[in-house]
Amino acid sequence: MDNRTLLIALDIVLLSCALFSLVIGRRGGDRGWAWRAASLSNFGGFLLISFQPSLPAWASVVAANALIVAGTYAQVAAAARLGGYAEAKHRVAIPILLALFLGSFLYFTYVRFDTAARVVVVSSFIAAISGGGAVVLLSGPPRPRAGHRPPGIELAALFLCTALFFASRIVVTVVDDRSMVSLLDRDTYTSASFVFTLLQNLVFFMGMATASLRAMNDKLRAEKERLQYLFSFLRDTAGQLDLDALYLRIGDILTKTLNIDSGGIYLLDEGGESITLVHPINYLDIDTSSVLRLRRGEGVIWQAIERDEVVEVDMRDYPDSPIRDLMSSKGVRYIASAPIRSSDGVIGGISALFTAGRGRAEADKDLFYYLGEQIGLVLHNALKYGEVSAMAHTDALTGLYTRRRFYEILGAEARRNGRSSSPFCLAMADLDYFKRVNDTAGHECGDRLLRTAAEVFLRECRNTDYVCRWGGEEFMFLLVDADLGKATIVAERVRAAFERASRGCGCGDEGPRTVSIGVTQSEAGVPIEALVKRADDLLYEAKRSGRNRVVARAFRD
Repeated sequence: MDNRTLLIALDIVLLSCALFSLVIGRRGGDRGWAWRAASLSNFGGFLLISFQPSLPAWASVVAANALIVAGTYAQVAAAARLGGYAEAKHRVAIPILLALFLGSFLYFTYVRFDTAARVVVVSSFIAAISGGGAVVLLSGPPRPRAGHRPPGIELAALFLCTALFFASRIVVTVVDDRSMVSLLDRDTYTSASFVFTLLQNLVFFMGMATASLRAMNDKLRAEKERLQYLFSFLRDTAGQLDLDALYLRIGDILTKTLNIDSGGIYLLDEGGESITLVHPINYLDIDTSSVLRLRRGEGVIWQAIERDEVVEVDMRDYPDSPIRDLMSSKGVRYIASAPIRSSDGVIGGISALFTAGRGRAEADKDLFYYLGEQIGLVLHNALKYGEVSAMAHTDALTGLYTRRRFYEILGAEARRNGRSSSPFCLAMADLDYFKRVNDTAGHECGDRLLRTAAEVFLRECRNTDYVCRWGGEEFMFLLVDADLGKATIVAERVRAAFERASRGCGCGDEGPRTVSIGVTQSEAGVPIEALVKRADDLLYEAKRSGRNRVVARAFRD
């Protein structure tokens, strides 16, 4: 079989592959253009070679071989895009390769006509491009998914074989050192190249079709998993009223459905002029101190809240700001934000961060917005429940815990204490001569004094301690992980701070108000009621001893 016949067969195969790629490649999404470009370029290049005798050299030689090399590059690009493989930076490489190719081909066509030299040049480019493609595919996708076989392994093997074949073609052409006039002449090596190219394009077509189907199946499987996650989220959170547990569940659903690398849930503050980060999704270990509260107009998330739509921004297009510097330092390349909407309107927003430029594909805008709506509904219920619960658990005048809620906390701490043997202390405080304040200055002044006491007690206690209004002018303190010595120091600090603060509460000219405090330490096996009574007894001992003092003793002293 002569080379002209092989070229006709090759043209028919390439035409068929091109037609099929035009149909199937439309469903290939981001990689479809490369597949179609590869098929059309190879078909056009070999078609021009087929009509070499009747065409000028610039078309049948220079343009034809340029199309073949471009087709090889497009094949590698199509395979690399398949399944999210990393692509080499080509903005600089392509102009350099094009200049080298055209320079050498124009030289060996118009200055020194040498067909063998052109064969070496084309073979070198094809071998280099194919070898590079094999390396890219064999390096694996940047984020392989568990349980899914990475597509493109067959194509990697094909490109490796292609690189080896054309490398051997270079060796044969150089070693044989024969003069060649045309690729249409009888030549065993050229015939072998045509046959290999025919088979290579058939295998590439079948590999792309198989890998595309596998990728489509993986996409459908991923969509099914996303919907399953969404349904489970709706089922599990329909009656969820615990905010902390709900935030964790929301973070989980955002991670699984949108495949985010980090993010956060923000809620509008009172007044609507700022938002606060209520739950970070911080897989990138980002310092959130600068984004805990964002004023109106700061960040992409405010655009999503104000427009009531999903907003997507590439970090390269993000306005220059500390937020941009912070995100870029952690490799964030893409941000998507969605509003959180409830029956009362937009109540906050979701920020989703991606370290790869795949946000538009992953963060489906309709799904993201729908998630924001569903999250808003469950959050709205939990927040309303939290408000009602807070009203039931806090004293209306002082904002401190009620006695009932305090007993619940105290019971939990006693159980923890029984397991860990870590002591805690109870302190009971009573404002001295409070009845005299009400009788002489009025109940409004008495209420101001109680609020002042509550503010001082909360400020002077540690963050881990609990304070409640026990009743009337009596207050109870739970000092966690504290022995009697530490608790006494806290109680003395509270006593002194209240005496100073009460001077400015505006209750007449009677001078500073004081407080008496009794402190005791827990012991294993001692009931809560007995500890409370012991603290109460020590309080009245402080009052009998002259008031404005702390009396602290162990339970059995």
